[in-house]
Amino acid sequence: APGDVAHMSEIIAATPDGFIVLSGDDPVTVATMGIGGAGVVSVASNEAPAEMVQIVELCEKGDYAAARKLHHWLLPLIQVNFVESNPIPCKAAMAAMGLIEEHYRLPLVPPAPATRDKVMSVLQQLKMLGAAARV
Repeated sequence: APGDVAHMSEIIAATPDGFIVLSGDDPVTVATMGIGGAGVVSVASNEAPAEMVQIVELCEKGDYAAARKLHHWLLPLIQVNFVESNPIPCKAAMAAMGLIEEHYRLPLVPPAPATRDKVMSVLQQLKMLGAAARV
């Protein structure tokens, strides 16, 4: 199951040296790296690439305190990306940030108004919009 750190731990323990295991779930990147994972296939890296790279690099250096701090700061964005089917919220966020034009091809559809409101609220909270944008 996504985010199952115990299962990820079993996989890592059973792999040969040099075998790379990546998290496929942004919320458990730090935990996965703490048990021997090598990184993440990330949704949030589309909106916050520098921050996701920094989280991985901090874990690689063993600075889990700093990685956790940045992870907790970014967590609202990580969570809002999945309030509707991926990648709908992420595309809405990236469009609001001016990174892409907001187009959806079926089977994707534009986000529900409540989803868009949640995405915008998180982007404002993290100062990722307009002149204050960090990306």
